[in-house]
Amino acid sequence: MSDKLNQVSPKLLTVKRENDYPAYRFPWVRVFGGLLIAVILLIIIGAWWGKTRQPDGVAQQVRIVLGREGVYRIPSSDLRNAGMDVGIPAAKKLHLTLRGNPQTLYIVENGDSYELEFFARAAESLYTSSNVYVLELRSTDSETTQIIDDDSVMEPENLEFDPGATYQAASRFEENRLYFPQIDALDHWFWISVAKGQSQALMFDLSNVAPGSGHVQIGVWGATESGENPDHHLRALINDVLVIDDYWDGKGSQVFEADIPDGALQEGENRLFIEAPGDTSAPAEINWINWFEITHSRYPMADAGIMTYSADNQVLPLQGFAGGVHVYDITDGQHALLVYRSGASGPTLGYRGEPGRKYYLVDQSGFLYPEMIAPLVTVPDLKVSTNRYEYIAIGDGSLLEPLDDLLALRQEQGLSVLAVPVQAIYDQFGYGFPEPEAIKEFLRYAHRSWELPPGYVLLVGDATYDPKNYLGYGENYFIPSFFVQTFFGGQTVSDITYTQIDEDLLPDIAIGRIPASNQDDVEIFVRKTIIYERELIEGSNVPKILAIADGQDSLFYYDAESFLAGFDGRYATELYTPQAGVQDGAEVVVDYFLDGYSVVAYFGHGSMLLWGKDQLFTIEIADHLTNTQYPLIINMTCLTGMFAHPEIVSIAEALLLNPNGGGVAVLAPSSLTLPTDQSFISDELAVQINAGTSKRLGDVFVAAQRTIPWESEGIGDVLETFHLLGDPGLMLHTENP
Repeated sequence: MSDKLNQVSPKLLTVKRENDYPAYRFPWVRVFGGLLIAVILLIIIGAWWGKTRQPDGVAQQVRIVLGREGVYRIPSSDLRNAGMDVGIPAAKKLHLTLRGNPQTLYIVENGDSYELEFFARAAESLYTSSNVYVLELRSTDSETTQIIDDDSVMEPENLEFDPGATYQAASRFEENRLYFPQIDALDHWFWISVAKGQSQALMFDLSNVAPGSGHVQIGVWGATESGENPDHHLRALINDVLVIDDYWDGKGSQVFEADIPDGALQEGENRLFIEAPGDTSAPAEINWINWFEITHSRYPMADAGIMTYSADNQVLPLQGFAGGVHVYDITDGQHALLVYRSGASGPTLGYRGEPGRKYYLVDQSGFLYPEMIAPLVTVPDLKVSTNRYEYIAIGDGSLLEPLDDLLALRQEQGLSVLAVPVQAIYDQFGYGFPEPEAIKEFLRYAHRSWELPPGYVLLVGDATYDPKNYLGYGENYFIPSFFVQTFFGGQTVSDITYTQIDEDLLPDIAIGRIPASNQDDVEIFVRKTIIYERELIEGSNVPKILAIADGQDSLFYYDAESFLAGFDGRYATELYTPQAGVQDGAEVVVDYFLDGYSVVAYFGHGSMLLWGKDQLFTIEIADHLTNTQYPLIINMTCLTGMFAHPEIVSIAEALLLNPNGGGVAVLAPSSLTLPTDQSFISDELAVQINAGTSKRLGDVFVAAQRTIPWESEGIGDVLETFHLLGDPGLMLHTENP
C-alpha cells in the first residue's frame, strides 16, 4: 500500500500547485489537514470494521445441527456462547446456507438482543439423520436475511372463514427395522416382513379426525419370485375394514392405494392389518412392508404448537395455538418464507392458503432447538495448495491420539505426515455433513492441488451400514464407507471409492482402515504394526508364503496354486488343501500361524465369521491366536472383510485387532464375488509382492488393483469391495534379504 501511496502523492501535489492551493506554503496546514483526513478515514474504517470484523478467536462460521423438520429459534446469546458474537448492526451480514445454498433467515429483534428464526427441512442423506445448516458472517448483507421486530404483526385484514371448516391432511408412517442389502433399490430398510400365510398389525395414531372419506397408500417390496403367476397376494384392513385386496407377480417395488370409507378412521389409535393369505401357487412368498400414508379430513387444530396444511384458497381457523402464530410457506425447497405473523390466537384467527402452496404453522411452544451449535473446524487448513503431506491419517480426534507412535515411525521413514480430525474435512469440504463424499472431495482436491499430494490414507475408525442408528446399537467413532451396489451381494461398503479420483474404478491413492471402535483398538493396531516393522521374522531368512485351499471345490485349489506360482525360488511356498469334511483342519491352520509365515492366503467359501463350510477357521479361533509373528493375511473368499456390521465383528477385524496374535494387515472382501473374478487380483498380488518394486503394502495393493480388467462387472465388484484393513504405509517383510 505504501508503494501505491508514493506513486499517487506526487500527482496530487502537482494538481494542488497547478490550482494554486496555498496549503503547500504552510506546513502546519498540511499537517493539520493530513491529521484530519486520517481521523476521518479511521472513523470510516472503524465503522466498517465494527460491523464486519469479529474479535480475535471469534468464529466467523458456525455449524447448526438439526434433528427434525420445523421452525427453529436460536437466541443470540447461544451464538455468542458458540463463538459468534454479532450485534444487531451486523446481523444483516449473517448468511444462512444449506449445502452452500442460501436459506431464508429472520433476525427477530427484542430490545438489545435478537433471535434467529428459520424453517429447516429434514435431512436427505444416506449417512445421517441430522441436517446441517451453516451460519456465516460475511462483509456484505445477505439478500435472504431479514430483520423484524418481535412485536411486529403480519396479519391480513378482513378475514372470513368457516369455524367448522376441515381440510385434507396426509400422515406418513415409516419405521426402519429390517435391513436387506440384496435388493436393487436406494432404500434398503423396511418395517416388517409378511410371509405366505402370515399377518402383521401396525398401530398408528391420528389426531383431529373429521368426518369424511380418506385414502391409503402402502409401499411394499415383493422379495420372492417363482414360475407361478401370480406370486403374491396381499390384503390390508384398517380398523377391520377391508381396503386393499390385490395380486401381483415378481420381485420389486409395489405401491398399493385405495379409498378409505367414511367412518373407518378414528381419533387416536388406529390399526393397519396386513396379511398374505397364501392362496397363490407360489411355493414361497415374502413381502416387505416399507411405509404407509393416510390422507383424511382433519379439523384445523394445532398439535404441540404445530400444524401443516395445503388448503387451496381456503381460510381456516387457527385453533389450539398458545400464542402468536407464525405461518411459513414451505412450498419452495430452498426458501421457506414467513408470510403471516399474528399477535393473538383463538377461533377468530385465520389464514387463507393459496392454491398449490404448502404451509407450516407454529406458535412459541412449537419452536425447535438445534442438537448442536459449534464453530466450523478450520484447522488444519486443507484448502492450501502449498500443503505437502504424503501420509494422512483421518479420524475422530480421540482415536487419532494413540496414533502418535505410528506417525512418528512414518516420519522416520521419510514420509511427511498429517493427522486430520474428520470434522475438519466435513466442515471444509462437505458443508458440515458427516458423509463420505466430503472425504472424497478432500482427497480429490489434495491429489490435484497440493504441491506434494497424499500417497497413503489411513482411515481410523469403524464404519456401519446403519449410520442413522435405526437398530439402536449406538454410535462409535465411525468413519463412513461408501455404499455401493454389487451384482451378487447387493448393497455393501467400499473404501476404494474414496480414492477413485479419475473417471474409472481404479484407485489413485493407497487407502487402508483401522476398524476401531475405541482407543484400545487403535493402541493394539499401532503396537502390532511397530513390532512387525522393527523386528524381522525370526528363524529362516527365506520368506514363507502359505496358501490354504478349501477342499469343497477344486477351483479353489487351482486358484491357490496359481497364486503360489507367482513367487519365484527366493520364497518358500506351501499349499494346504484339507479334504471336505476334515475334522482337524482348524488345528492345522493354527499351527501354520504359529510357524511364522510372511503371507497367509485363504481360497474358498467364507462368511463374516468363518473360512470354509467345514469351519476350517472361525472367529473364535481368530480371537484366541497367540502367534508372535504377524503375517499379511489375504482372504480370497466372501464377506470376511465386512467391517460395517453394527453388531458383529468380522473375522478379518478379529485377526487385525487380536492383541495377542493374528495378522498385521488383512486384505478381505465386504461382499459376495466369484472365485474366477477374485483370481485376477490374487494372481497379481503375488506378482507384485514377488517383484519387490515397492515395500509398502498400499503400493503393492494399488499396483495389483490397477492391472485387472475392471470393466467386467464381476471383476469391478471385486475391485470395489476388497479392502485393506491395515496401514497402507506398512513396510512388508516379504522381500528376500
